[in-house]
Amino acid sequence: MSTFALVRRSLKRTVRRHRLIAVLVMLLVLATVALSWLARGATHGTTQGLTDSLGAKEIEVIQGYGGPSSPPLNADAVTQLGKLDGVERVFPSGVSGIDPPADIADSEDSAGPWWLMPQNPFDDRMKDGHGNPVVALERDQMLVPAAQENLVGKTIDVNVTKAVSSASGVGESKQFEVLGTYDPDTVQGETPGAVFINSTQFNEIQASALPPGTPPYSSIYLYVGDVNDVATVQKSVEHLGYGTRSAIGSGIQLDRARQGLAVASALVLFVTVLGALFAGTSVAGTWMTSRIEEIGLFRSLGWTRRTIVRFYLLEALIFALCVSVIGVLLGVGVVMTLAALPSLLTSVAGFSMDPGALLVQAWVVAVPLVAVPLGFLIGAGRQAASLLRTDTDTLLRQI
Repeated sequence: MSTFALVRRSLKRTVRRHRLIAVLVMLLVLATVALSWLARGATHGTTQGLTDSLGAKEIEVIQGYGGPSSPPLNADAVTQLGKLDGVERVFPSGVSGIDPPADIADSEDSAGPWWLMPQNPFDDRMKDGHGNPVVALERDQMLVPAAQENLVGKTIDVNVTKAVSSASGVGESKQFEVLGTYDPDTVQGETPGAVFINSTQFNEIQASALPPGTPPYSSIYLYVGDVNDVATVQKSVEHLGYGTRSAIGSGIQLDRARQGLAVASALVLFVTVLGALFAGTSVAGTWMTSRIEEIGLFRSLGWTRRTIVRFYLLEALIFALCVSVIGVLLGVGVVMTLAALPSLLTSVAGFSMDPGALLVQAWVVAVPLVAVPLGFLIGAGRQAASLLRTDTDTLLRQI
């Protein structure tokens, strides 16, 4: 009978006798896949979340942040900042005060003026009450906070201050159609009482509302093409005398956050793989110890030590690979089920994750497929070599 035929027969008998070991190895692989894949996916997903949801590619240049000698934020500043290396888009912004319609102004909750803001076409973080991106605005259209949903579809009159001189102004009535609402929590740095209009129309209102000689913008938003260039662009802006801020302080902090996440996930992956190797080695040692009767029988039949070791290593490899493949498939199923059910993932792991973040890290699946059989082989080979150092008579007495 050939060696492979013997291995096949022995493997079938081994699986029947050592179902518990097979289940343990399978669960080991499943846990390795789930832990390592979720760790890597969480790192990638969190990094992407920092970049997208926090607006890490966005740098805000703020009037006066650079000190008393800070250059004014005007059309020349927009042109100058837009020419900096790494800047892909520029959006000048400002604020103006308007009086809300009478039914809002008379209420106790919203008695104060609204802040009039231009809608930023490059910032897609603003969501409506249902979590969808808000619609683009045309002239004479307006978005209001979600709390004022009763105004949607109405045409309202608001009073805009029009400057006459640096010390006086007059109120001017304008009509706007309330096109929809937005969720204030998705707009960073703005008061909940802000309302948004078309940016071109805002610039016209702002120009008439500000006293002569006043810089027309309170902020200029810069959008950097590559998040890794944020720190460089920020330094260039500050070198021109402007003050800046970004979503998390600076591009350097983002880099540190990303590096910290990468190190944390690498440690989780390393510990998981090390645990898989150790556990695989230990289980294989127990598995080989239970085969001492067979080893004694093979020795009595005249098999050489090398032949016996090769026989059991081949059996261990086939056994570990088959069980590992099943464990990997189960692990993939668990992870993808968690990713497909965000609420379940949040309750189990404490965070939510885009399935796309997992697909980027799909290579992690191959790690336990290599680590567990390798650990199993090492454990089986080491224990087999140890048992074969025992004399044949001692082994035969175990039968």
